[in-house]
Amino acid sequence: MRPSSLALHNNNFKTNHTLSSSCRRVPLPCTSRSRALHRSSRTPLDETCVAPLRCSSGGSLGDDDDTTSSLVTTGSPNVLVVGAGPVGTTAACLLSDRLGPSASVTILERRSDPTRMDDASRMSARLYPMALNERSFDALARARLEDIQGGHKLRGFAVLTKEGRVKQFNLPGQDEDKRILIDWVTWTSNLITLARQKHPRINFQFDTPLRPSAFDVDAQTVTLDNGTVMKYDLLVGADGANSVARTALYGDACTKVLYDGTNVGYRILQGVDPSYLTNDMLRAIYDNDDNTARIFRCGSKKTSIVLFRSCVDPSRIDAMYTGTVALLSDATAYSETVHAIEGLPHSVALAIAASNAANAHNPPSSFGQVRWMREFGKGHVALVGDAAHSVTSSLGQGATTGLGSAVALADAINTDDIAGSVSAYSASRAPQAHALQRMEVLNAYATSGWRNPNASKLWSVIARAASTLGLIGGLLLSRVNSGVRHSTLFHGLIDPSITLRDLENQFLKCISLGVFVLAILTSCLCMLARARMNAALL
Repeated sequence: MRPSSLALHNNNFKTNHTLSSSCRRVPLPCTSRSRALHRSSRTPLDETCVAPLRCSSGGSLGDDDDTTSSLVTTGSPNVLVVGAGPVGTTAACLLSDRLGPSASVTILERRSDPTRMDDASRMSARLYPMALNERSFDALARARLEDIQGGHKLRGFAVLTKEGRVKQFNLPGQDEDKRILIDWVTWTSNLITLARQKHPRINFQFDTPLRPSAFDVDAQTVTLDNGTVMKYDLLVGADGANSVARTALYGDACTKVLYDGTNVGYRILQGVDPSYLTNDMLRAIYDNDDNTARIFRCGSKKTSIVLFRSCVDPSRIDAMYTGTVALLSDATAYSETVHAIEGLPHSVALAIAASNAANAHNPPSSFGQVRWMREFGKGHVALVGDAAHSVTSSLGQGATTGLGSAVALADAINTDDIAGSVSAYSASRAPQAHALQRMEVLNAYATSGWRNPNASKLWSVIARAASTLGLIGGLLLSRVNSGVRHSTLFHGLIDPSITLRDLENQFLKCISLGVFVLAILTSCLCMLARARMNAALL
């Protein structure tokens, strides 16, 4: 997982972000009437639900049955989830609820348990900022994992102008409890702790690395390094962009790279002295509130600096600085680049340059690639998250979309026909994830393609033009059409009431309207120029 445009708990700064239980969707009884009602009452989050709830016993669940939230199974299905990150843990919890108490759900994770990391390990861990939004919390509520401890309410963004002035922007909507700025370690630790409390049947196995050769897809087994053979009825690959589960199922050449951001990287500086920042910058970041925060951005054509409130120590400010891998690997060149940022306090530039120089011998973390797959699983193996549809952090939607895929898989699963359920999940979820990937590619080219040596400069120019036209069209369309609620692509991404496919179609309409407006303006200018030429000739 990479930083998404955008745990030690400090007892004085804990926040408890909880959704009401009314947000949780309870499957309907297995009757033909309820199936129709189920289809008609889906929310956009549930558009990926493709199979009505079926009972493998052949009967139906009564309205007063206590087990209406799960499938009734005659057997004891074994589920293996590879990856204990946020998407893998959420998928395991959803499947545990869906399949009921007879199911055995085990999570295999190559890393150590993040909930048992000491302070020193946390300080050197993956503390990059992640921004959770309404889509994220809707999915987490389905898994009963919404009670996140730590993090800060994300009020919006702030930017530093060339003149040194600070401009602030608020996120749309009113529900700030569902917009959280949190780091990867804190969030992952939260989810694992909640999973152990609310889903005690799930078995976590950490420090369990796997290789593609460990998987026998035909026999439906996974062989661990210690020789233990684990049988599965359903294998869920949630092990990231370099998924071994995906490689075992499809081989190495199963994905197509739509955008390559591996030549652009980032590093984290933990603990920027607040006295280095101006009062305006501090007010923007802290937002004058103990529990809220803004993401502060500044930069140049070669580098971007993101300042954010630390989730490990809320009184501390951390920085994420980006650039090409070649630039970050050259301490002298990067120092000159960061000092050239107009408006950035000299002391902040010194701290960031010193941090980069101290880590120049280590390669920076990469922003990754947008990898496209035709299908998200087959047989008894399903892929979710970056294993199925990896993105960069351009739009900050990688984890959120992965959570949506976990929900889709749990809704589709049917123990009578697991292979058919996996195919149905893939057929319904792939169009949604592919829509996000296309929007991600456009945004990545528009915002950072000119900085990326792997990106076509022509496509970057085209993407920038399309984004500008889309903004113009969105501003106009949102004022004349009540059905278009969001003037920008980003605002639509954090609204769970609109599906990703519909959002993509809406954005294309905005671009088309922008092109139309540009054509009219161009025609008017041409007519005006011709009139002036004729007048001059006369």
